[in-house]
Amino acid sequence: MAIKNVIIGASAAGIACATKLRELSKEIDILVIDSEEKLPCNRCLLSDLLSGNKTEQEILVRKQEDFRLQNIDLMLETRVKEILPQENCVKIHNGQKIYYDKLFLGTGKTGFIPNISGSSKKGAFSFYGLSDIKAILNFIQSNSVKHITVIGAGLTGLECAAALLDRGFEVALVERSSHVLPYQIDVEGAKIIQALMKKYKISFYPGQIVEEINGDGLVNEVILSEQGPLKTDMVIFSIGGRPNIQIALRAGLETLPQGIVTKPTMQTSIDNIFAGGDSCAVRDIISGDTVQNCLWTEAAMQGMVAAHNMLGIKKEYPGVLAITSSNLFGTPIVSCGQMGRHSETYKETVKRGDNFYQMYLTDNKTLVGFAMIGKTENIGMLRRALIDKTPFNVDNVS
Repeated sequence: MAIKNVIIGASAAGIACATKLRELSKEIDILVIDSEEKLPCNRCLLSDLLSGNKTEQEILVRKQEDFRLQNIDLMLETRVKEILPQENCVKIHNGQKIYYDKLFLGTGKTGFIPNISGSSKKGAFSFYGLSDIKAILNFIQSNSVKHITVIGAGLTGLECAAALLDRGFEVALVERSSHVLPYQIDVEGAKIIQALMKKYKISFYPGQIVEEINGDGLVNEVILSEQGPLKTDMVIFSIGGRPNIQIALRAGLETLPQGIVTKPTMQTSIDNIFAGGDSCAVRDIISGDTVQNCLWTEAAMQGMVAAHNMLGIKKEYPGVLAITSSNLFGTPIVSCGQMGRHSETYKETVKRGDNFYQMYLTDNKTLVGFAMIGKTENIGMLRRALIDKTPFNVDNVS
């Protein structure tokens, strides 16, 4: 009887796991289960869908035909209600039990709206998945929307704001920290992005939180902690997502607030259950801390590592090295390592010119982070220096 590998979640980690399993073995059975009606999309491209630069079809991860050609079974619109480790099976929404030899959890995260007064009003949305974008676009088409307020000035918040700007809306951006991209760049670097925002007429409200959302059924105003009332037709919360770990918790798997606890083999606390992607807690290579995974490429790597070990082929995941990259308002930006809120003992070295800003963080002559705006070269060399922790000389960076 063929070994059966069941994968819950058809996004980056799950699809990478399924694809690698089939690449490594033609004999095993592979079943991918996902709750969505269609195959998930590449979340990195959601802002392109929002702006109208790409269609829904163009941002799908895979086509169903690809699964058929690889002899991978696919069950969509199927919700896994329970994992029963003692029986080696999962129970789906209709009560059916599906048995497995090895199980992979790629359940991802879900966007959320904070529980504040008025957050349930029509016109308040999260910005995280495909369903969020479709709901936002449907609301825009059905209502007279001119002004949109985006909450959260991290990378996705800025990309969301830029996409809405492309559609011709007036955009306000609210951030609880003192500057944009607080986890990726320092105050001086942020000033460059904020100047571009001002140029494109995005109103920015730093050091603010939303205390209340007002409106008679439909959103028409937000109350900011310092600014007070701000008129708006729509509110979009771009503040990340929460890992979907509920079924893992009920199954008795070890979890942390950051996600499902995994070993370097991507095994969970139950040896024949593996996990990867956004629902997974992983080790940060630089700090050694346990962090949430939030990168598409890292999720795919975790899925591939899991696939090897599911087949008894020893392979270890080294940990996550978070590289943030984007093109904001026509300006490239890359950030990696211990940027943002870093130790005061780190040495900061800044290089700047008319069209660029670069900041390097070193700890005892070892590179621990960098941020580059406008001029983003030598990324591979810098990444290697971070991983290898070899002596680093900023003067050698052109």
